[in-house]
Amino acid sequence: MNQYTLPVLEDIISDVVDSIRDTGDISDVVFAAGVSTVTSINSLKEREVVVVGPLEGTVRNVSGTEFQIEGDATGQLTWKAQAPYFEDGHLLDVANRLIARDGSVSPESDKKYPLIVLEQDFDMDKFNGPIARAPLSFAIVNPTQDPEYTTEQRREFNFTPILDPLYAEFIAALDKFLGVDILSENWGVTRRYYWGSQFNKENIFNDRLDAIEIKNLEIETTINC
Repeated sequence: MNQYTLPVLEDIISDVVDSIRDTGDISDVVFAAGVSTVTSINSLKEREVVVVGPLEGTVRNVSGTEFQIEGDATGQLTWKAQAPYFEDGHLLDVANRLIARDGSVSPESDKKYPLIVLEQDFDMDKFNGPIARAPLSFAIVNPTQDPEYTTEQRREFNFTPILDPLYAEFIAALDKFLGVDILSENWGVTRRYYWGSQFNKENIFNDRLDAIEIKNLEIETTINC
């Protein structure tokens, strides 16, 4: 590999996010009227997107031991959730992509939240050999049900059960990911209650969101030749 090859940090972060997506074992499948009822211990939620073998679809009628998906999943042994989702780019660009997804059909229209965004642009320090350092910024976002929620309600319904655990899981996965080192414990973290409203009276995205922003998390990456 050429010593001047630049790492594609977007792909690396995408792989980190993929590593924290839930998977599960399937103990039984009943296929009837075009729908598979899958028996599996799971923590899936309604309208979450899963991959079951060749099938990708939005789950319905979810319980802790079953979910349904369109198509024939007979013979499949495992499933994988597609959340959390990942995007990178300028925030306006990401917002426009999500708006376009609203106009598409399921399951594409359901691939939105919870979402981890790698914010562009970022600078890389390139060293002799396949090594680069970069301070990265992220946003971890999830929709809020009610724009009139108080800060306490946002903590109860969004931050405590969803955003805070996802932040901790993402940082832990990044820290142990092969070829990635977090160089310092000193990065900025901000809980954003009703993200965007305190700055410009409008949402940054088209949806009502709460968010955790991560600023200047410096990592070093090594390309494996």
